Parts: sequence; C-alpha cells; structure tokens
Amino acid sequence: MLKKLNRKIVLFPLATFFVITIIVLTAWQKALDSNQELVVENVLQNGKLISKEFRNIIKSDIARLENLKNRIEFTEGLYLNHWEKDASMLLEQNQSFKFLEWIDSSMVIKKIKPLKGNEEALNLNISEIEYRRDEWLKHSKDSSVNITPWAKLTQGGNTFLVDVPVYFQNKFQGTITGGMDFRENFNKLTKSLNNHFSIELYDHTNTLFYQLNKDNKL
Repeated sequence: MLKKLNRKIVLFPLATFFVITIIVLTAWQKALDSNQELVVENVLQNGKLISKEFRNIIKSDIARLENLKNRIEFTEGLYLNHWEKDASMLLEQNQSFKFLEWIDSSMVIKKIKPLKGNEEALNLNISEIEYRRDEWLKHSKDSSVNITPWAKLTQGGNTFLVDVPVYFQNKFQGTITGGMDFRENFNKLTKSLNNHFSIELYDHTNTLFYQLNKDNKL
C-alpha cells in the first residue's frame, strides 16, 4: 500500500507538470502566432503608408516640371527663351532634379541645364536611342507625361527621364525633360523609420533603384 501510494505521489506531480507544460507551450505558440500576425499587419500597414508618401514625393516633383511647361504654353513659347533661369532655380531647390532638357519636335536635345557634365547629351538625337524613341513619340501624341525606366545616361550615371510634352501655336513643339533621381528625397522621408524596415524599390522593368537597410532584409 505504501509502495502504491508513493508511486501515486510521484506520478501525479509528473502528470501535472506535463499538462502544465503542454498548456504553457500551447499558449506560448499561440502568442507567437498572434505576435507574428501583428508584425505582418504592422509591416503591411506601414508599407502602404510609406508607399503613399513615396508616390506623393514623385507626384510633387513632377508637378514642378509641369509648372514650367505651363508657363511656356501660356506665353505661346516666349517663356522658352528664359527657361534657363527657372531651370536653375528648380535644380537648386529640389534635389530630385539632376538636369533639365528642352527636346524639340525633331527629337533633338537643344538645351540642357546644367551644361557642365552633360555636354555629351547636347544636340543628341534621341530617336537613335531605342528605349527613348517609341515611348517619347507615343506620349507626345496624347500629351501625357512619360517616365522612362531607371536608365543609364549617355553622359554617365543613372536617372529616370521624365518627359512633359509642350504644345503652343496649336501644335506639339517638344518636351521639357527632367533627369530625376528621387533617392535623396526618399532618404529624408525614411530617416524617421529608425532602421526598423528594409525597403527595396523597383521600376516597371524590375530594375532596383532604391534600397534601404539591406542588412535588415529577412
């Protein structure tokens, strides 16, 4: 009887331990699953907000280019003779702009600001550049803004080329084109993230053009 009782005394605590352990482990796993869901949801929500802010930066920067185009159209092309002043101000005020071009209707780059460092692009006929020709012509016909892929430039370096068609005297005259790199303005936005997120941005050809905290990538 004593032997039997002792056995029970030993077995009951062991059984209780296993039951408690199973309950604790189950609760812990549920907590992990729940926490994982919260983490994923947090990443998705923050990703949406950050993506929206990135889009706002791009829209705002391109709107500055469209304002220059509007002044040229409003003056029936007269403002084009003084566009260098506006171009210089735009380059000074916004780090997204690396250079500005006037490409006439014959697809030749007639003006570029700044000229220094971009000499090779002046008087370049973009009809001879395969990725430029067809899209430039297409957007010139419907007056919509054209944004190229992240492109390697004739004069060196990489930018997006943003073409804004200009019409006056009832016909297409050319494009105000900006060589644009949004990464500096993106960096200003992402400073507040405190290295909590890894971000990669790709253009529509799946070319990586912006990366943040690549060492934090899962």
